[in-house]
Amino acid sequence: MFEGSEDAVFLVDGKGLIQKANPVAIELLGMPEDRIVNQTFEGLFAAQPTDFLPDPESGSEEWRILRNGYGSLVPVAVRSTPIKSRRGKVQGSVVTLRDIRCARWVEKSDSSARPLNLSEKNKKHGSE
Repeated sequence: MFEGSEDAVFLVDGKGLIQKANPVAIELLGMPEDRIVNQTFEGLFAAQPTDFLPDPESGSEEWRILRNGYGSLVPVAVRSTPIKSRRGKVQGSVVTLRDIRCARWVEKSDSSARPLNLSEKNKKHGSE
């Protein structure tokens, strides 16, 4: 699940230090894993606000823009999920960054396009 995810996934310890990054995370950030591990998100993205990560307890997803190691600005949806001990104490988090460049492109596309109604298309081609 970690290695095969389509999203960038990071395991973060209780001090906010990244302990592991999956291959998608390494590609998205455009930097080697040894430059990512033992860094905070704020340390990686010095130009970002210090509240890059949403509150893990909220379970919310927030949009951010990061500048990766290639120099590109990348819009991402950020989610932070707490990792808790059996007693409920937060010991770290799983952070996912979903690249939303395609989603934003679709939003900007021609909004006057009429949604395709498949039943109408099938009637025209005699498929019903």
